[in-house]
Amino acid sequence: MEHSLCLLEGESSFPALYDMINQYLSEGYAVIYLVENDPNNIIIQMKSLGIKAENLIQNGSLKLVDKSVFFSEENIKLHNHELLTSWQSLVSGFEGFKWVLCIGSNDIFLETEKKEELLEYEKKLAISGMSLEIVCCYNTSLMANLCLGYLIKILNLHQFTLHHHHSQFVYHEWHPSKLVELLSRCMNKAIGKESSHRLLNTLKMLYKIDDLTTSKITNLEDAIKELLGDSANVIINCLFEELKQEIAFTRTKSY
Repeated sequence: MEHSLCLLEGESSFPALYDMINQYLSEGYAVIYLVENDPNNIIIQMKSLGIKAENLIQNGSLKLVDKSVFFSEENIKLHNHELLTSWQSLVSGFEGFKWVLCIGSNDIFLETEKKEELLEYEKKLAISGMSLEIVCCYNTSLMANLCLGYLIKILNLHQFTLHHHHSQFVYHEWHPSKLVELLSRCMNKAIGKESSHRLLNTLKMLYKIDDLTTSKITNLEDAIKELLGDSANVIINCLFEELKQEIAFTRTKSY
């Protein structure tokens, strides 16, 4: 199983997302898509882009599932067991396809302030053992309201981040070591390269952030605050913005 994160930047990201879905379908994959709103509206939007959504649904290669039905209040209350069962039920109907792509938004957890439930859900997806690819989509505006530590926890539960770059779809392997690289970049901006180098070495020595274990790397924000006090906010805010750019679906930086 592959488990990826896709950070969408509002409505402007959806045409590229639909194009990606269409490319998967054209290559012999089956796709389950948890839609943002009424499935009929998604069909209209896809048709406007030249995607024959109705034909794909009829031949069984594409399933559009209403997100609000899949992520019902009852399912979330059952500690996500029912959600995994629902995934397995949807996937079981596919036969004769190269692979199954499941893609959809997890924003409902953040919209309803169920942050711990979201982490448990993502953890269970990561170890579910299902033979498919799951792409978890998040909206940039909702991510902006999260603290750095929580965003890092979500990221560390995924193997890849998904990007649209020059009309190509790129999977970029995610590893916590990337955080140290981004932190160094932000400290260089804030306090200069020489001071940044000394501070980063101090952080590594005192807080052992360079061992890259999930338990340590998620405490990066606390470590910076303990060492720098109020002045840490400049670096933390910079790191948050750099991290969002790093994982954005529409990514302008080269690979």
